[in-house]
Amino acid sequence: MAQYGKEGRALVQRLLNELDLDAEVSNNAKKQLRRALGSLIFSSDSVGYLDIVENAFAKGKTARQALMSVRSASEKLIESYAPVKGIFEAHHTQALSALRESYLTLPPSEQDAFLQMIEDRGWKLGDDPEQLVETVFSRMSHQGKTPELKKGDPTGMKGLFADSQVPAKELQGHPRGTRDALLQTKPGQFSTGADLFNHFETVIAPRAAEDAANALVQDAPARAAAAQQGLDLVEVTPEANIARASTPEGLEATRKGVEAFAQEYTPTDKGAREILQQVGEEPAEFLTRPTAIADMGEIIYPTVTGFTKNQIKKLARRTLVAGGGLLPLVGVGAQAAEVKKAEESGDVRAQTEEAGQLGLELASQVAPVADVANIGADLYQGYREMREAGASKRDIAKGVLDVGVEAIQNPGKVANVVKESFQEIPGQVMSGFQYLGQKLLESRSKLSISGYSPF
Repeated sequence: MAQYGKEGRALVQRLLNELDLDAEVSNNAKKQLRRALGSLIFSSDSVGYLDIVENAFAKGKTARQALMSVRSASEKLIESYAPVKGIFEAHHTQALSALRESYLTLPPSEQDAFLQMIEDRGWKLGDDPEQLVETVFSRMSHQGKTPELKKGDPTGMKGLFADSQVPAKELQGHPRGTRDALLQTKPGQFSTGADLFNHFETVIAPRAAEDAANALVQDAPARAAAAQQGLDLVEVTPEANIARASTPEGLEATRKGVEAFAQEYTPTDKGAREILQQVGEEPAEFLTRPTAIADMGEIIYPTVTGFTKNQIKKLARRTLVAGGGLLPLVGVGAQAAEVKKAEESGDVRAQTEEAGQLGLELASQVAPVADVANIGADLYQGYREMREAGASKRDIAKGVLDVGVEAIQNPGKVANVVKESFQEIPGQVMSGFQYLGQKLLESRSKLSISGYSPF
C-alpha cells in the first residue's frame, strides 16, 4: 500500500474503518473477506484493486461489497496464471494471510511505516505479478495432490497425471498445509511496524522462500521438457496464456507441453538448500533476499536440468506461428537474429550467450528431447569458457556454433528443413537465417562442410 501514495492509503483506510468483520455473516464469508483484505492491502497498484474499491464507493456500495469485488478480481487473476487450470497453480511465496492479522491491529501510522519498509527493501507481496510469475507450480509440487480428471475436461490432460507420484511432504510448496502456523502472525502480536517487518524478514520470508524453492526443484526437469514443446512454465504470465490459447497452434503447444511435463515429472529427494550447498552457495544468504526465487532459479535450473533459466524460456518461445503453420526451425532463425543484434551492440557477454543459445536451438531440432539437457550443459560450458578466456567475437561465434554442431547427429537434416521452410519464414527470421548462413560460411563450420547448404 505504500506504493499507492497518500490518496491510495486514505482510500484503503476508509474501507477498513467502514468494514465490520464481526458482522453476522457465515464463516466462509469471513474467510473470503479476509483473503480479499490480504490481496488489497499488500498488492501493488498495478493489479487495479484500488480502482475497484474507488468505483464501488462511487456507486454507493458498502465496504463489504467493495471488498467482495476485490476478492472476485483476485481469484480471477490468480487463476489466469495457470496455463491449464487444475494442473498448474500459482503460488504466493509470501502468503496473503502471513502478515494480515498483525497488520490490521497496528495503528494507521504504523501500518504505513511497515509498508514503507516493505517497499524500501524491494519485497513484493499480495497478488503482485513479480511474486507470481515464477511460481506457477504443478499441483503435485504445490499441494501434494494429483490433478483429477473430472467431467467437463474434454482434453483429458488431467488424466495424464493419474499415476504421478507426489514429492515428500517437506519438499512441497505447502509442507505444513495452507494454514501454516509458522507463516502466520497473530492480532496484536506486534505494536510497531518495525517489529512486524523484522519478524517478517528474519522469520517468515526465508522459510516461505525455501518452501517455494523446494517446489521449484521438483518441477524444474518437467518444465524443461514442456519448453521443448513450446509451453513456458518458467515465467508464466496471463498475457502469454491468453495468446497461446487464441490459436490452434498455441493450444497444440499447450497440449504437447503438458504431455511432456507429465512424462518427465519425477519427484526427487533433493531440496533447494541441498542444491545451493552443492554449488557452494550459502542458503541463508539466498533465503533472505526479496529476489530469492528468481536468484535461486539461476542456480537450480542449470544444476538440475543442464539448461540455464534463460535457455528454457527461449526454447519455449522457439515455436513461432508463420504462414498459418508451425515451422520447426523458425526459432533457429529468430535466435540467429538475436546473435546478430547482440554482436552489433558490441556486448560480448550478450553475444556469447545468444550464440550459445543458437547452438542449442540447432541441436534441439534434430536430437532426441532426452539428449537436449546434456547438449545444453555442453553449450553453456563452451561459451562460458570462451568468454572467460577473452576470445574475440568472431572466434566465439565459430567456437560456440561448433560446440552445437558436434551435438547434432544429422546436420544435413537441419539444412533440408531450413530449405523447405524458406518461403514461409517472416522477414525478421529470414534476416536471422541469412546472418546464420554468413557466420557458418565464415567459420567453415561442420554444417557448411556437410555438403549441403541452403544459404
